[in-house]
Amino acid sequence: MLLLEAVSRSRIPAPWLDVVRTVSHNDVGAFAARWLLVSTRGLQRGAKFLIGVGLVVDGAIRAGLCAGTLRTSRIATTFAAVLFGAIAVGGLVVAGANPPPIRLATALANVAIAFVVAVDAYRLHSGRIRT
Repeated sequence: MLLLEAVSRSRIPAPWLDVVRTVSHNDVGAFAARWLLVSTRGLQRGAKFLIGVGLVVDGAIRAGLCAGTLRTSRIATTFAAVLFGAIAVGGLVVAGANPPPIRLATALANVAIAFVVAVDAYRLHSGRIRT
């Protein structure tokens, strides 16, 4: 909400974009942020708006899938397992063979999240959790 208000007034604080750049550079699973930063180069206000909206959408999708998983929804858990698994695999590829400690930590965190969600999806589909 703060970002949309700032965009409507054409006053985006420069540190906001610096934070997005830093996070997308260090978090190997931040594909949406990285893609938005690259695809909106050259646009001033439009780039900032797209980055904000894209990050809100990405966060909302991830949060919705996490909420669905916590509520033991089979569909949400299946989609979450696929999404977080793809993020974990992609993050390991992006991290490379000898990543800096911050990238290694985010890659391992993504793998841990994907593993937990995959175990929940397996339990739901095998009937071990009653819904």
